[in-house]
Formats: sequence, C-alpha cells, structure tokens
Amino acid sequence: MTSQENKTPDWLTKIQNNSWEPEIIISGFSIAFFFLLPKYIYNFTAMLIQDLGANVILSTVQYGLMTFIVTSLQVLFTGHLVLRGLWAGLVGLSYVFPNGVRKENLKKELRDSDFKKPIDLVIEVEKVCSLIFSFAFTIILFLINIIALYSILIICFMLLYNFNLDTQMTRIVQVALVLCLSAIFVWFQRSRSKKPGLNGSQSLVNNLLNTFTTNIPKKTQILLLLGFAMLVVPLSYSNINKFKFDANDVTKKPKTGLVSINQNNYLDKKSDELRIQRAALNSYDVTNSDLELYISTYKSDRILLREITNNPDKFAIIRPDVDIESVDQTALYRVYIDDQPINNDEWLLTKNSSYKQELLTTYISTESLFPGLHTLEIKRVKWDKKAKDFVLIDDWMRIPFNVVSHK
Repeated sequence: MTSQENKTPDWLTKIQNNSWEPEIIISGFSIAFFFLLPKYIYNFTAMLIQDLGANVILSTVQYGLMTFIVTSLQVLFTGHLVLRGLWAGLVGLSYVFPNGVRKENLKKELRDSDFKKPIDLVIEVEKVCSLIFSFAFTIILFLINIIALYSILIICFMLLYNFNLDTQMTRIVQVALVLCLSAIFVWFQRSRSKKPGLNGSQSLVNNLLNTFTTNIPKKTQILLLLGFAMLVVPLSYSNINKFKFDANDVTKKPKTGLVSINQNNYLDKKSDELRIQRAALNSYDVTNSDLELYISTYKSDRILLREITNNPDKFAIIRPDVDIESVDQTALYRVYIDDQPINNDEWLLTKNSSYKQELLTTYISTESLFPGLHTLEIKRVKWDKKAKDFVLIDDWMRIPFNVVSHK
C-alpha cells in the first residue's frame, strides 16, 4: 500500500482541525440533557412498576443501569467541556507566547529542564478531549443493547401479569424466558461471527473498543477505569438507593432513636415532578386539624383483590373490620398514628396532573393529638404465594410529622 493511499484526505483533516466547534456545542447540549434526564428515568421506571405491573427486580436493575450510564455521561461531558476551556486558554497562550518558556529568565537550577511549548500542550489537550468525546458515545452505543434486552424482558413480564399469571408457575416462566432470550442472544452472536462480512470486526462498537484497547497501555487502561469507577459509582449509588417502589418491601426502622426525615414523603418538600414512592403527607408540620395522606396505587392491587374475593375467610382473619362484599383497594391498607388504629372510611381516588399517578387520598383528623412529634404508620396486606395465605406487612411505611400548637 502506497503512502498516497495512507494519506488522510484533505476534507477529513479539515474536519479534524475544526472538530472542537461542534464538540463544544454537543457537550453543552449533552450536559443539559443528561442532567434533566434522571427524573424522567425515575418516573418512567416507577410507572412500569406501579401502573403496568412490570417485574420489580428487573425494573430496578434497569433503573440502576440507566442511572449509571447517565451519571457516567454527565461526568464525561462535564470533564470534556472543562478540558475544552483549558484548551481554549492554551490556544490563547500559544498566540501570546508562541515560544513558551524563556530559559534565560529561569533560575539556574531550572535552565537545563525541558519545557513544552504552548502549541504542544494544545495538541496534547486536544487529543484528550477528542478521546473523551469519542469514548462517551462508545458507552452509549455499547450499552444500548443491554437496555434493549432488559426492555424486552420487562415487556414480556408485563404481558404475563396482564394475563393474570400470578401463580407459582410465573417464576418458572420468568426464569425460562430469561434463559431463552440469553440463548437466542448467544446464538445470534455466534452465527453472526461465522458469516463473512458480519463478524465482530465489522461492528462499530467492536472497532471503537479495539481502537482504544490497542492504543492505550493496559496499565493505563486499568488505572483510568478504576478512577472512573471510583468517581461514578458513589454518585450513581446515591440516586439508585433512593429508588424504592416495591409494593411488598419492608421499610427499615432507624437503628438509633433519631427520627429520619425523607423529603420525598412530604408534598411540600419533594419535587413536584417525581412520583410518590409509596405514601406521602401533605406536609411535615401540621398546622390545621386535618392531615392529608396519599397512598400510591399498584396494578398488583387488582391481583390482590382477586385473591381476597377467592379467599374471603382467610382475609377476614387479618382484616375483620372490612366488609368483604364491598372490598376495594382501601382494604389493603391499615393506618396507625402512634400505634393507634385510625378508622377512616372516606377515601378518594385521585390522579396527579403532572405525572398521571393514581393515588388513594384521605383526610385524618389531628384534633386529639398533642402538639409535637408523631409517627404515621401504614400496614399493607400481602398475599403469600407459598403459604397461600394473607400476610400483613407491619413496617410498610413510616412517616413522622409534627403537630403545631395553635395557642
């Protein structure tokens, strides 16, 4: 192959020399986009679980994966934009002082040292910026396949739920589905590699990854990946740990005597654009006689109501106060304040206008409560498939609130 064939085309050289302009624009828009995206991922995954009955574990894993991706891209594009700012400063420096350091003005002990010219530093920072930019889009391409696979699994499990396959066989069907899709994926990759022109070397992602791995020393790769993980994992975990939409999970009690306040449990403190996880109060400080309680509804509630209809005697054991003939979603919850049961038959089914979440709403009188700290506790009915019996989840939700004296 001649040198003429290896020569970079003039049009490509021109684009490479001016790539910083679209890079800065794309980085700026990407940073704004990826910092706005988490709340939509949060609400979308919560909607899958609450409104569509998607598998909780798979949905939560997908949320964690997407959160990790978005956090990684936030870090990469922010770092890219910062380095581009440094690059612009070096470009200006190379214009003002093109020759760089003047050794005759240095201290004697430094005159024998080698210093790079500003133009050399510009080129080095330019390479790092381009590398970060290309790596960011490689992450997007590489993980799209994983997200697509999880999406297929979630859709399949939603279909199983819609057909009311909420039996012991559901778990077997779910495991079989995961194994089947995994086998199809492996078979597709192998058959693809055997066909000429369709092997792994033709893949855009493989080309990009191999370009990185064959040009960057292994030790440097390991150090970069470790440093990147140490930065991204804690940032991602803080968001992933807040995602709690499992209808059958237990809320952990505080290990100490200190009261833990979660702003997502109060409408006046939480973001109006985020879904209510399980339940919420209108405010931490109650200044009037009524306390507003909002409980999230789940599609799994319909399955639970069906089990109540099929097993009225078993349900009556844990909820003897409920009329089986007129049972509805409110029968699944038992509300307490300071361990004292609250008897309230007036419930409303409302829908939030911002994110279309269905909520059970009721008003609880606080006239008999003394001023100060109180705890509202919600117990939820659960159908135990193995025992084929109803169970009451004692610590389903605990929300502290403060009654303010009117005197």
